[in-house]
Amino acid sequence: MILVIAWKNIWRSKTRSLVVMAAFALGVFSVVFGAAVMIGLMDRRMYNAIHNEVSHLQVHHPQFADNEDIHLGIRHSDAAADSLARLRGIKSVSTRILVQGMAGTAEKTAGVMICGINPEIEKHVTDIHRVIPHKGGDYLSGDCRGEILIGEKLARELNLAYYSLHDTLPRELLSLAKEKASPALDSLKGIRFVSDKAFEDALNQACGSTLSAKSLYRIKRQSLQYSLRKKVVLTFQSYDGELTGAAFRVCGIFRTKNAMVDGVRVFVNKDEIAELAAIPKGFAHEVAVLLEDGTRPDEVKAAVSGNFPGMLTETWKELQPDVAYMKTMVDNIMYIYLSIILLALVFGLVNTMLMAVLERTRELGMLRAVGMNNKRVFRMIMLETVLLAISGTVAGILIAGILIAWKAKTGIDLSYLYGEGYEAWGFDTFLYPVIRWKEIAEAMMLVILAGVLASVMPARRALRMKPVDALKTE
Repeated sequence: MILVIAWKNIWRSKTRSLVVMAAFALGVFSVVFGAAVMIGLMDRRMYNAIHNEVSHLQVHHPQFADNEDIHLGIRHSDAAADSLARLRGIKSVSTRILVQGMAGTAEKTAGVMICGINPEIEKHVTDIHRVIPHKGGDYLSGDCRGEILIGEKLARELNLAYYSLHDTLPRELLSLAKEKASPALDSLKGIRFVSDKAFEDALNQACGSTLSAKSLYRIKRQSLQYSLRKKVVLTFQSYDGELTGAAFRVCGIFRTKNAMVDGVRVFVNKDEIAELAAIPKGFAHEVAVLLEDGTRPDEVKAAVSGNFPGMLTETWKELQPDVAYMKTMVDNIMYIYLSIILLALVFGLVNTMLMAVLERTRELGMLRAVGMNNKRVFRMIMLETVLLAISGTVAGILIAGILIAWKAKTGIDLSYLYGEGYEAWGFDTFLYPVIRWKEIAEAMMLVILAGVLASVMPARRALRMKPVDALKTE
C-alpha cells in the first residue's frame, strides 16, 4: 500500500520528477557506457598481450632478462616442453630461440630481436599468423628455408612498406575527389611514397583541399603496399662468439597493434637460426605456455616450474605488470566515477524531495492526524526518493545497454584519431564495449543506497512537523 502511494506521489509533479529521472539516467548512462568502453579496451589489451606478446606463462634463465645473453638459456627444453604440454590445464607450449641482431636492407638497418620458432607449434600459442593484414603476404612455412616474418613498423623503417595509388583508386578517395582533381590524382599513380607526410601532402595538393584525418587514415590503409620477397640481411653474434649472418626473404608482414612488438621482433624458422648461430640442439631461451583457462595462471605456475628446475617462471602479470595494473584500475574506475556522479545527483534529489515535503505540509499533517505513524511516513518518503532514483537509473542502463549491444558488434573506430598513440602503448584502436551483469547489479545497489541516504533529510523534516501546525498551513 505504501509503495503504491509513494509511486503515485512521484507523478503529482511530473515535470520535476522527470527532470530528476533524466539527470539520473544521463549520469548512469555516462558511467555504464564509459565503463563498458574502458573494460572492452583493457580486455582487448590483455588478450593481445597474452596471445601476441607473452602468453600466460614464460620460462627463462634467471639472468636472461638482464642482458639477453645468447648463452643464458634452457637446456633440453624440447623434452621438458613435451612433458609440460601433457599436463592438465595447459593448451600448448612453444620453445623459442631469442637472438639480438641487426636487420638491414639495401637502404636502411635497424636493431631487432630475432625469434626462432616452430611455425606450426607457434600457431597454437600466439595469434601472429592471424594478424597478417590484407596484401601482407603469408605466415612462415615450416618446410621452406630463408623466410622471415617482420612487423609493419619495422617494414616502414626498412623502407619495405610504402604508399602507392594504382589503377583502382581507394574508395574513400574516389568519393572525395572532384572531377578537376582526377588528372592530378592520375599523376600520382605508380609513385611510391615512403613517408606519411609526403603522401599526405601529395593527396591534399591533388584534391585541392586538406582532407580530414579520418579520410586520410582510410586512404593510407587502402593504399599501403608491402615489398614482399625482398631480401633482409640479419647480422648477429653466434653462440661461439663469432659475428655471423644470413639473407632472408620477407614472406609476410604482421601487425599486432603494438608498436614495440611490430618495430623490433622478427620471426624465422627455429632450426635455421639455431644452425646459423651454432646453438646446441635442444637449447632455447624462452618457453611460452598458453593455458586452456587463462583466469588462474598462478595455480599452474608451480607445475611449470617443476618441469624447469633452476629456471625462472613468470606469469603474464609479472612479465607485463603495467597491463595487470591498468586492468585492476579500470575494474575499479566505474565505482569511483559512479560514486562521484551519484554524489552530485544526491544533492539534486534531496532538494527535490525537500520541495515535495514543503508543498505537502498540510497533507502530511492530515495523515499524521488520522493515525499514520512516524515509521510509515518515513517509509513513504524514503520509497518516493528511491523510486525516483531507480526509475532514472533503469532508463540510463537500458539506453546504455542498447548502445553497448550495437557498438559491441560494429565497434568504435578511433584509428584516425589516436592510432599512433594507442599503438605506442599496445592498445587496439578499434574498441568493442563490454559490460557484465556484475557491474550493473553493483551499480543498482549503489543507486539504492544513494536514494536511501538522500531520503533521510526530507523524511526527518516531515517527521518534525506537528500535525496541529501542519493542518493550519495553507
